[in-house]
Amino acid sequence: MKLKRSMKVAIACVVVLTLALSSLFISRNHKTANADPSTVSNYIEAKSYLSGVRSEYNAIMSEAKSIYNQIEATTQKAFEAQRAMTESQLQLNSLLKYQYENSTIFSIFIMVACSTSLDDFSKNIDYANSAMNYLLNVSKENKEKKDAFDSTLQNLNSQNAAQNACLASASEKLAEAETVLQGIRAKLTPEELAELEGEISDIGGGGGGGDTPTPGPTPPGPQPGPSPDPPTPGWSSGLASAYGGSSDPYTPNPGTTATGEVCDDWSTGVAIPMAWPNFRSYFHHTVQISWNGMTVLAKINDCGGMGGGSRSLDLQPGVFKAFGFQTCQAWGLRQVDYLIM
Repeated sequence: MKLKRSMKVAIACVVVLTLALSSLFISRNHKTANADPSTVSNYIEAKSYLSGVRSEYNAIMSEAKSIYNQIEATTQKAFEAQRAMTESQLQLNSLLKYQYENSTIFSIFIMVACSTSLDDFSKNIDYANSAMNYLLNVSKENKEKKDAFDSTLQNLNSQNAAQNACLASASEKLAEAETVLQGIRAKLTPEELAELEGEISDIGGGGGGGDTPTPGPTPPGPQPGPSPDPPTPGWSSGLASAYGGSSDPYTPNPGTTATGEVCDDWSTGVAIPMAWPNFRSYFHHTVQISWNGMTVLAKINDCGGMGGGSRSLDLQPGVFKAFGFQTCQAWGLRQVDYLIM
């Protein structure tokens, strides 16, 4: 019994020692993989560290590319949902306007009240119910389409936030690589320095022979500039005018935008002022425009003088119609908030 007990104790000690060594080994490897950049002291350590940073950067950018593809699909759904919502709202507005101008509801009640027989009364009641049900159904359909758009827009904003987080994390990785190089720059030979600088350049440029995906393909039309340069980060405020379509006597209908897209009575594009620095870099970007508690999506596809930049956006018909306006003149000039995505 004592021998068996001693063997059990010995086996237990071996197991505990093995686990302790394994834990130490794993911990050491984890610490090496996530070492403080300031602890890197020579060329070999730096090369190994930068290799790890490149792998992490590639993984982050791969995730960013995946999110970008989701954003492209969601944006398309959002524009489709917005078009459906706008058409439904215009139908409802037209119906309400007709009923108001022709006193339709009042006339129906008069017709019911003036029924000359029970059979006539029953028919008039059925007609009144049909008219009211039609109006209620159009209203219900309009709300459902608005809810669908709002849900898609919320999803789009979540995806955009996730992509921005990925890109911020990728920038941190590049800064980390630069920190490593700066810490040992004085200890390196010119050849070693050139090689490590090439490593960092590969990371920032998509390293690994181009394996790192970029946030997305270059869209057709004029090539964008090096990077968007918004007047202010995040949401901005500015004046928005309107143009294009059949209500604009100063532009052809259909017309052609700076990116080669068509501008007609349902175009959901906007123009921006050429006074903005690097204004071409905004082409093909989606912009959220908020006015009077409503948010509408548009795509930047045109530019113009716009009072030397005194106006921030020029809305095409599909955009101001989504806000409930039928013509450029009805929209006029209004203060809006906008977010370039």
